[in-house]
Amino acid sequence: MMTTSDSFDANTVSPHGDALAVEERRDTERSDKQYPARLIGWGNSAAVPCVICDVGEGGVYVHASASSALRVGGRYEVVVDPDGAGSELAGTLNEGCYATVVRTEAIMGQADDTVGAGLRFDRPLIL
Repeated sequence: MMTTSDSFDANTVSPHGDALAVEERRDTERSDKQYPARLIGWGNSAAVPCVICDVGEGGVYVHASASSALRVGGRYEVVVDPDGAGSELAGTLNEGCYATVVRTEAIMGQADDTVGAGLRFDRPLIL
């Protein structure tokens, strides 16, 4: 784990394809382990398979297919695969953990079309 107050997100890209240095503003530690998960939207939308790339008390950052149509303002329940690598996190998240998408970005250099999304939890987690 690392404190991210001085780190930068190099995956953010300008409309011209140039990497932008975006200052990290989170003030809590993040776990950068990857966990298989899904996002369950409100209404009749299908669950969105994703990979949690990092998680902290205030939110989660995921990678999902660009076809998943994750949009800023979207509301989801975050569910970790309890049988996968996320079993230790599943007990914390899988009891009604709801979050709002606060940012999205295209992930360059992936074999398929991938979107990254930052979601802020409704209530901070105790990790």
